[in-house]
Amino acid sequence: GEFGSGGIFDFAGGSMTLASLLDSEGNATSIQLELFKGTPDSAFALNPLNGGDFNVANDAKDLMRDFLIATDPNDVNISGLIDGGLYHLYLYGAGDNSSQQTTFTVGGVSQSTTGVNGSHDLTEGVDYVVYNNVVASGGFIGINYTVADGASEGRFNGFQLVQVVPEPSTLLLTGAGYLVLAVTRRRNKAN
Repeated sequence: GEFGSGGIFDFAGGSMTLASLLDSEGNATSIQLELFKGTPDSAFALNPLNGGDFNVANDAKDLMRDFLIATDPNDVNISGLIDGGLYHLYLYGAGDNSSQQTTFTVGGVSQSTTGVNGSHDLTEGVDYVVYNNVVASGGFIGINYTVADGASEGRFNGFQLVQVVPEPSTLLLTGAGYLVLAVTRRRNKAN
């Protein structure tokens, strides 16, 4: 690509599917990611040698210097999840200057990054947004991303997905609650 960049990647067809994504320990999963072409229809990487990544988060340069670009709404779908499962979803979307801000929409709820100029570490609301307790309906979570109001383009750098597993104490309290309810009902019927 121009400007001494790391280059542009333009995938063929209307979408690209990445299968068997790895978990944080490097193990293969059943999760798949479907990327759709938007406007423009490419992904981009900053070249660290040209100094253009000075404004991306210091503690996540490898993550934040690669991104999908959106000037119009675009979609990324995550599938292969547990149907009805709860997940925390971290969406990263910031560029190498403050005019590159992203609005993400998941389950009808929108949140935006603000972008930043200058040296900084990853910051919620600036570089990424968090969606807690997202339900995977049909084993699927859809993500829409676009340019935030007043920005020049939206960026989608990546995501982190964390399955919410109830703590054993929560399960025990829920079980104890049902037991108390059953005993109370039995006593009420006896009276």
